[in-house]
Amino acid sequence: MNIYTENSDAERDKILEWISPINFFIRQQEISRGRQENTGGWLIDHPTFNTWKVESGKLLWCPGIPGVGKTVLV
Repeated sequence: MNIYTENSDAERDKILEWISPINFFIRQQEISRGRQENTGGWLIDHPTFNTWKVESGKLLWCPGIPGVGKTVLV
């Protein structure tokens, strides 16, 4: 099922605002600047990640407690 529509960007923004008023895109940029070179190479090279990257409509779920580094990997 493809959920992409002409209004998907606006819908996505509305959903993100509903989930949290924090602008995660700005926060992600800040975190990325402090990231060390080659951080997360093991994730980028993992077969599950590579399968997710090329398949359409798939979700990559990265669970973990706060502070373990999920945001830095992303």
